[in-house]
Amino acid sequence: MIESTATKTSPELPALFQAPLRMLPQALKTAPLQKFLNTVFAEQLADDELQFLVERRITVAVSDAHLEFSLTVLEDKLIVGPALPDPELRIQSTIYSLMQLATGTEDSDTLFFRRHLKMTGDTELGLFIKNFLEGISIETLPLQPVLGMSLNLGLRVADTTTRLREKLLPGRLRRDS
Repeated sequence: MIESTATKTSPELPALFQAPLRMLPQALKTAPLQKFLNTVFAEQLADDELQFLVERRITVAVSDAHLEFSLTVLEDKLIVGPALPDPELRIQSTIYSLMQLATGTEDSDTLFFRRHLKMTGDTELGLFIKNFLEGISIETLPLQPVLGMSLNLGLRVADTTTRLREKLLPGRLRRDS
């Protein structure tokens, strides 16, 4: 696990990468995501650890990736689909903050209070998700060590980019208190 240096700022995906993601059809974003999530959480699905999501309506928005999708569990599978207009719970964040959460570099409470992770709607459902995610060790998930190395590399690149921007463009980055 790496130590994040950009704890006061939340880097966003560079505009160079945002443009193609903005133009990519939603189905081309969500279909691979569904396959990935079902692979990563196969054991938890088999052990019924995601029962709290059965037929629940959750929308996840990854603002800098222009990705917004619904998430639910049906027939022991995570289903990713188009964002819902009136979900029970809406979670919004950036790729960087989600990588921090996944690697354990930052906990959900810290991200929430810094407003890098926003939740609206059913707070009880949000707490179930929080507790579920905190109970998982990334080292035990499928696709290791590639998954962990990729997430840690992404954090290092974002932290390095942030430091460079701060040196080249002092005072231009938004600081959270």
